[in-house]
Amino acid sequence: MPASGLLEVVRAVTGGGGAEPTPLSRPLRVVWIAPRNPLPEADTFRIERVSSNVYDLVLWEVDFIREVLAPFDVAYSYVEHPSQLEPCHIVVYSRNQYKRKDISRGLRRASPTIVFHLSDEYGRDAAWIRFLKDYPLVLRQYNIDSYPYHRNIKPIPLGYMVGMIEGPSTTTEIIEALGDRERQYAWSFVGGVKKGKRGAVLKTFDEIGPHFIGALHPAEMAEVYRNSSFVLCPAGDFNILCFRNFEASICGAIPVVGGTTRERYLEATEPLGDPPWIFHESWKDGLEEVRALLADEPALRARRMKVLAWWAAELDRTRNRIGSTLGASRASIGRSRWRDVFAERLSAERLSRLLRG
Repeated sequence: MPASGLLEVVRAVTGGGGAEPTPLSRPLRVVWIAPRNPLPEADTFRIERVSSNVYDLVLWEVDFIREVLAPFDVAYSYVEHPSQLEPCHIVVYSRNQYKRKDISRGLRRASPTIVFHLSDEYGRDAAWIRFLKDYPLVLRQYNIDSYPYHRNIKPIPLGYMVGMIEGPSTTTEIIEALGDRERQYAWSFVGGVKKGKRGAVLKTFDEIGPHFIGALHPAEMAEVYRNSSFVLCPAGDFNILCFRNFEASICGAIPVVGGTTRERYLEATEPLGDPPWIFHESWKDGLEEVRALLADEPALRARRMKVLAWWAAELDRTRNRIGSTLGASRASIGRSRWRDVFAERLSAERLSRLLRG
């Protein structure tokens, strides 16, 4: 399929480039709670490729949240403290930046329909559930089994680092990455190389090349991933999930997750969908599967398409939940648009093989 055709496919997948507007009668007021306005900071960091430690940024998920909300008619604003909140539709915050009692009081003032609760990697937020359960929909990163279950609290993908891409994650570059052109790297790893487990993982894959290892600005990282067949994804420091898994998927690179099994991963991340990544308890076993796929170009390309389809499905799932909660028509938000468009271009038999593998 030519890149132009794939571009049409993936724009339909995520709602970018011509998504239908929702039938809501008013713009949705989306309020970020942050020490600084995260929107211009995110744009400056991406456009100017400011040389800065990502840990200095006020929020990592700004671009991802904006992409999730792209099909909706929204008006963004921000406040520096939860006490400044006023009635609105959606509130976004990182739990790392404010005390629980201040967020609780602020949300009572704002009475939002939807809350984005970000950055609970450590599983220490069980007490937050006591008040978050009172809002119609809470979208949170990470699924912590020890937390009490409430139907209104749903996990979402971690997303991707601010500054990584401009606009939706379905750009022409990503479509080209799914096309016939060869990728420069067999695999890559973007990040600091620590002694111990991370260094050992990279050494295991060192025999396959060419490859890339190094720290980069998120925009440069995206360029490397778009030119990589695989991305090595060791577990995060405190959680099995890592931004790298999702960032690789967006770029059409296949994440290789070692040190765990698919079954354990699904238990830890349920009810997120089953990603078509490579999982192995042993990194050496992962190496062998990578080697086999590199030797089978049709199978390698098929796996890339599965990764994209999974990412698109997760975006649709989140958007449909938002639309349903707000009372918007599901048909205008998603209705599994990615599956419909893929089906137009692939036979039913091939589509079934692609998605189920």
